[in-house]
Amino acid sequence: MKKLIVFALVLAMALSIPTAALADTFISSPSNQDAPKLENVVVDPADWDGEIIVTRFADRDTLPDEELEKLMAAYELIKSAEAVDELHEELAELAETLGVPVEKLAVSTLFNVHATKEGLNSATLTLSSPKFNNFVSLLHFDGEEWDIVETTVEDLTITFTAEGFSPYAVVVSTEDIPDAPITGEALPVVFIVLAVLFGAAGVCFFAKSKANA
Repeated sequence: MKKLIVFALVLAMALSIPTAALADTFISSPSNQDAPKLENVVVDPADWDGEIIVTRFADRDTLPDEELEKLMAAYELIKSAEAVDELHEELAELAETLGVPVEKLAVSTLFNVHATKEGLNSATLTLSSPKFNNFVSLLHFDGEEWDIVETTVEDLTITFTAEGFSPYAVVVSTEDIPDAPITGEALPVVFIVLAVLFGAAGVCFFAKSKANA
């Protein structure tokens, strides 16, 4: 039994060490998030009569193929980045200006914006979401690279002019969020230890029962 306990503790320590393979720059899975609420839209030209649709990542399969391809490419770029400044170098400068370590920046939400009709030059959108808390920057992905979008922020509402209709990602600071549950970080050691110990105890009990049978 003692050997099993030692083994369990060693295994728990190994499992609790974060690795590059598990690194993630999402605060939580975008598949479990609601889309930002479209509060207002002003289009150019003013007589454009189409519709602007904001699609959450979980509903990506409803998008046209080209939009879906861009969204998935954006997702993979975020997921594979070790830090968000890999997406755009100016994010490191923003972090320094805010006095926040760049490692404390993360993507809080990923969504897609597209228009149902052609002929739209641009649209000024006002969106709201709890995911905009501690807002740092809005990123737009054009299918090849990320751009920082000039944004006006008020509480949990952002306003920006969209000239490209495709994926957008919101970067926030986790500095004021104690133990922000960034996806991919190791589970707390205590839970791993308990899980492995219970498993070891079960194996030991089964072996002892079998021996006495």
